[in-house]
Amino acid sequence: MKKPSIPAIASITIILVAVGFYFFNNEFQQWANKAYDAFSTGEVKEVKKFLEPYREIGYLILLGAFLFQLFLFFIPSVLVMSLSIMMYGPWLGGGLCLLGVFLASVFAYFLGHALGTYTIDKIIGHDSREKMETFLEKYGFWTVTVFRLSPFLSNDAVSFVGGLVNMSFWRFIGATMLGITPLTIILAWMGEDTERVKIGFMILGGISILALGLYIFIDKRKAAS
Repeated sequence: MKKPSIPAIASITIILVAVGFYFFNNEFQQWANKAYDAFSTGEVKEVKKFLEPYREIGYLILLGAFLFQLFLFFIPSVLVMSLSIMMYGPWLGGGLCLLGVFLASVFAYFLGHALGTYTIDKIIGHDSREKMETFLEKYGFWTVTVFRLSPFLSNDAVSFVGGLVNMSFWRFIGATMLGITPLTIILAWMGEDTERVKIGFMILGGISILALGLYIFIDKRKAAS
């Protein structure tokens, strides 16, 4: 295990505090169980219904959801982004999406940097970690951008492994924000029209994957020549 940095220590502390609250505070445990049940449905409207009574502090709950969905893989980050926009509108909700993804990315990056290969394998799986390492070491910045841009690729794995392989923090964050901004704009523009959102996601996901494939193809052609 690498020597933890201050941000990594802060990330681990957040996890420990949340776990402590869960096991030693009955009210929080009951609320967390209800939140888990709502989010596990995967339905935006169901989760929104659960969050409505907490609208005044809902943005804090959503920021927390961005962080903890890193470990709850059945909760896609796109679900939390959609909730943010549905509850707070395109501008405030869109800003909340960008902030949430930024915080979650920093959180996962420094955890990946501190915890090492063995622990990251336990979180995301050995094969996923190896594949992501290969992509990041060869294509770096653009790998992160495409994985953030596409709603169908693993955002969490790229953050953990980005820290694990010591990718430049500012390049990682720059690529993250470059990729997540268009996705946020599409969500904010399409709002609650789920059919339009699905079509937009399919187009954006297809373009991003094709772009990465083309980039890899050109890179291999250059290497071969």
